[in-house]
Amino acid sequence: MPTSLYSNDAYETPNGQALPFVALDEFYVEIGNGPDGAFLNQIDPYASQTQPRSLRVIQSEIEPHYRAKNDTLEFNADYAVTPTLTLTSQTGYNKDFLYSIEDLNRFDTAPGLFVNGAENPDTGVVIAPNGIYCDPQLGCSSSMVGEDLSQENARQFSQEVRLASKFSGPLNFSVGGNYMHYQTVEDYYVMFNLITLSEQILNGSAPGDYDTCRHLGGGGYDSQSPPFPIAPVPVIVNGIGGPQGLTSTFDCGVADSVNGSGAVGTYIDPNPIGHMNGLGHNYFRSDNPYELNSYAGFGEVYYQIAPDLKLTGGLRWTDDQKTFWNIPSWVFLSGGGYPIQGVVNQEWKEWTGRGVVNWTPKLDFTDQTLVYASYARGYKGGGANPPGPEYEIDSAESLATHPATFAPEFVNAYELGTKNSLLDGGLTLNGDVFYYDYKGYQISQIVDRTSINLNFDAKVKGAELEANYEPLPGLKFNFAGGYEDTRVDNGQSAIDLMDRTAGHSDWMLVKPFPSETSNCILPTKAVRQILLVNDEPDILGSGLAGACDAAYQPTSGLFYLFGSYTQDQNAFAAAGFDPTTAPNHGAGFSKDLSGNKLPNAPPFTLSTGAQYSMPLSEDWVGTLRGDFYWQGNSFARIFNDKPYDQLHGYTNVNLTMIFTNQNGWQVMGYVKNVFNTTAITGAFLYSDDTDLTTNVFTTDPRLFGVRVTKNW
Repeated sequence: MPTSLYSNDAYETPNGQALPFVALDEFYVEIGNGPDGAFLNQIDPYASQTQPRSLRVIQSEIEPHYRAKNDTLEFNADYAVTPTLTLTSQTGYNKDFLYSIEDLNRFDTAPGLFVNGAENPDTGVVIAPNGIYCDPQLGCSSSMVGEDLSQENARQFSQEVRLASKFSGPLNFSVGGNYMHYQTVEDYYVMFNLITLSEQILNGSAPGDYDTCRHLGGGGYDSQSPPFPIAPVPVIVNGIGGPQGLTSTFDCGVADSVNGSGAVGTYIDPNPIGHMNGLGHNYFRSDNPYELNSYAGFGEVYYQIAPDLKLTGGLRWTDDQKTFWNIPSWVFLSGGGYPIQGVVNQEWKEWTGRGVVNWTPKLDFTDQTLVYASYARGYKGGGANPPGPEYEIDSAESLATHPATFAPEFVNAYELGTKNSLLDGGLTLNGDVFYYDYKGYQISQIVDRTSINLNFDAKVKGAELEANYEPLPGLKFNFAGGYEDTRVDNGQSAIDLMDRTAGHSDWMLVKPFPSETSNCILPTKAVRQILLVNDEPDILGSGLAGACDAAYQPTSGLFYLFGSYTQDQNAFAAAGFDPTTAPNHGAGFSKDLSGNKLPNAPPFTLSTGAQYSMPLSEDWVGTLRGDFYWQGNSFARIFNDKPYDQLHGYTNVNLTMIFTNQNGWQVMGYVKNVFNTTAITGAFLYSDDTDLTTNVFTTDPRLFGVRVTKNW
């Protein structure tokens, strides 16, 4: 198991030679005149590198950028239909834009990766003169460079109309309806200069020439044919199981047998990072258009049974209509462009509601008391899982599919509580206990270059206590404490991507063929037998390179036609291993999650604050306030692996000074996170083909600010 996120080991770097595109260029592609015919020196690009000890500092080959914009319009109106009926309209429009670029590794890479003067013997091209390779998006470097880019454009329109009564009798009501339209396009890119290098070599093109294809000599291709421009259209060939993409390793002399477009190469986007056309196959691109139309009708009835007893009952009907456009990723596949693979239309029509009993007894020791009990039924819509990579002809694993959709989440929430005013209003004391029963609790994880949502059943119970106390005019104290116990229901399980063998020492993790996305597991005796027969895997998928496919996709992919799996399958038989008996088709052992804690759910939280207000003049009042927050340990993932998943508790202190004027002016100065605490608040695990690296989220750094407002 991996180490704690807080240990010194966590700041080390992964084995860069296990990255598929590094392995491909260092050990598989043999068309250069470098070591063993490669264009890269056989070094770990992360060798001797470490990450900065400060979680607020990253190393980056390219200057990071972050831009965000939000436009919001709201219009609210109330109309008195009668003295006892009020019609309310709320209209809203929101437009969001996000653009972010940062280093994917977040730590430096070793220089001297590219072979100085390595020449393509078929074209005579030196692709990295003086050991420097120039990528159209990432610039020129002697080392591996990786960046990711996130951008989003979203729009939302909402309209709600309510009619509420204020009758003098015991019965009142509120009814209404709302409509929301939301649409977004989320684009996520991952760029590595080694991927572009590989494709440019296979295209036979010269430095700086990113969209021209030159037939390579040998392999039956005509090296005398003139160069031709590469069109940004996808290449589809007829493979086992239907139309499939073609990996860039097939050079640029293979014809598109489905679309009949003749010889094609791999389209490399020639534009700089800020002006990409989004058609290149030299980067990973996840394009996720999504649209939601939500309709709802709701109503609540309030009935005053007695002066101290009130009942509330409400129902809501929701119709969620979602549309997802499935656009698979095409990195390192011939051609260009990102066609829509299909459209997923989903609709859920659900009833939810709540019931509340409020009792306001007259007690001798309180000024006012409210005791309440409530039940609520909640709902959160399901959705579509973004598609993974496009099926490719030489990747049997790519034919394996994940669930196209995930289920809605439901919760039955029960709460019992009390709110009290004491000491002539100088003290308020509130408390409650709660119990939540979740069905289909949604948790996501990254697998096969996409985000997959899983559903689990779970229970949550807890209690809360809060108090506000004003012992003197202008001096106020507040306190809030919470206890929460979360538990995954019995019988729930999932595969832990960080621990696929789940403690089974007679099984081991195996990296697949470089173009594939996920690791598999094999018995150690089977791996030993493969290495005895063939300890040098090759580009045709023999040995360990094709072992995952040979075991779990034995009749799929191009290598099956080549007979590349036979050697491994004979090794399986010699070792007494039957792949059909492997857990979860070789993806890994399912871990029993019964009793595990939900992610990011600390069992204890505490917050306290104090403020003092005093008049500064006839028109101005000054307030000084301090706030303290603490939360206990929690887990980053549902697997609760120790120490890897454990998040330490942390504290935070904020200070605020406010000057308020009777004419509506307010000036606020504040310091957030006074002690500049750097706490890890969450983490997520990348997929196998990025070396299972972990990204963490932290508290915001110390922030100084001033805010001026005017109220009319």
